[in-house]
Amino acid sequence: MKTFKKIDLQRIGLTDTEYFMLEQEIESLNKDKNSDVFSVYFLDCYYFVNEDVKHAIEKIVFYFAKQYQGNYTQCSLRGACSYISQRLNCNLKGIMRLLKGMSYNNTDIYIADTFGLDILGIK
Repeated sequence: MKTFKKIDLQRIGLTDTEYFMLEQEIESLNKDKNSDVFSVYFLDCYYFVNEDVKHAIEKIVFYFAKQYQGNYTQCSLRGACSYISQRLNCNLKGIMRLLKGMSYNNTDIYIADTFGLDILGIK
């Protein structure tokens, strides 16, 4: 089963430049689910990545989180991060850090993870 189907790539909404920058990684992950090509984007030293790639990764993570959430108003943050890390074969903590960073700038995402809460909500 492919990780990225044609319909998924259309729904994610990558621009031509963003898709071109990640085309090899997407093809590699579709051929071999154990490929760790996306793991480099979720390391602590994320500063060296091109801005187009950063936006593309954010769109992909947002799409898979929305897919995990389904029709509900909220879901488990750890569950969503685990789902995304299994799909992309990468680090769970890196995805959680990226989602938390996205929630500061985006009002469509809210995260409640203090005092034992484990909530991710996407509008």
